[in-house]
Amino acid sequence: MIGMTRGLALCVLLASVGVQTTAQAQKNAVEIPLRLHDGRLLVPVVAADGTEYEFALSTVNASTILTASTAAKIGSQAVTVDGLAVHMDGFATIPDAQLGADGMIASNTLFDYDVLIDVAGARLVLKPFGREVAWEGITLSEPVRLQVLHGVIFMLSVELNDQSYQATIDLGTQNTLVSSPAGTALGITGAGTATLGIGTVNRSAFPVKVQDLDVFSRFDPTGKGFVMLGAPLALDCVISLSWIHREMRTCVR
Repeated sequence: MIGMTRGLALCVLLASVGVQTTAQAQKNAVEIPLRLHDGRLLVPVVAADGTEYEFALSTVNASTILTASTAAKIGSQAVTVDGLAVHMDGFATIPDAQLGADGMIASNTLFDYDVLIDVAGARLVLKPFGREVAWEGITLSEPVRLQVLHGVIFMLSVELNDQSYQATIDLGTQNTLVSSPAGTALGITGAGTATLGIGTVNRSAFPVKVQDLDVFSRFDPTGKGFVMLGAPLALDCVISLSWIHREMRTCVR
C-alpha cells in the first residue's frame, strides 16, 4: 500500500507540474562544459556582474555552497550556469581552504532536472525532467531505484565484493568512502580496491578509501558498514541521476 501511495503521489506531481514529453525534454536539454580537477567535477558559472567562477558539483548538499572569498565577491547577485539559475537562497559559506573551487552547485539546483554526468565527453547535461529518463544516443543500464531522503539525499543498496551495504551518492566527494566496519570486512585499511555492484552492473578494481564520518552513524545505526559513492563513480562511466524519478543509470560493462 505504501508503494502504491508513493507511486500515485508521483503521478499526481508529474501531472500537476505539466511534465514534458521525452522529445520536448531532449530538445530543451542544456550541455554545460565539465572538467575534472584534483578529483572534483567542475563547471563554469557566471554572476550577474559578468564575473566567471568555477563551482564543483555536489549531489548530497541541500544548498549552494560558497567559499568565504566568493561569497564576499558575489554578495546578493544572481548566479547562472549556462543561463540556468543557480539557487542561492540560504547558501552556506565555508573557508576557502576547505574547497578546491569557488563554490558548489548543490541538489537544490540539480533536482529541477534529469542530470547526465559525462566526464569523458567533458559535459554536464541538465534536461527538464520528462515522463521518463532517456538520453539521446547513449545506452545506459536499467534504472537503479533510489530512495530520496528529505528530498535531497540519494540512498541505495550496493555490493562490495558481494557484500551488501547501504550507500549514498555524493559526487562532490573526491573519493568513494567506506566506513571502518566495511573496510574490515573487505580487508582494506587506508585505500584499496573492491568489486562494486550497483544493480546488474559490476565494476572491478573500484577504488575505495576507509574513512569514518560522523554522518555515517545516522545512516548505519547497526554499524554494519556504510558507503559514500564519490566522484570516482563518474570518472570513467557516464552517470544519469534523477531526483523526480528516483533513479540512477550507469554505463553498461
